[in-house]
Amino acid sequence: MVCVAAFLLIQLAEDVFTEMDDLNSTILKQITRFRKAVPLEVRFAACLHRLTTRALYFLVGDCFGIGETTVKEYVVCLVARVP
Repeated sequence: MVCVAAFLLIQLAEDVFTEMDDLNSTILKQITRFRKAVPLEVRFAACLHRLTTRALYFLVGDCFGIGETTVKEYVVCLVARVP
């Protein structure tokens, strides 16, 4: 059920992503030969999902296909960026 809510969050907030270009330089990662970078939209959606639902990090990670520690890193980085 949480994954469905996360999917809807991505769909509903698509116009918000276009306004967040300044966050791109802060939370964008590079593609390496060991792993592909998680897209900005997924990072932002995972942060929003965690902050709005207060779901556990591992549940958010399972919904978006990223790790628990990665979700925590994204949330801390995004919250630190907001004035």
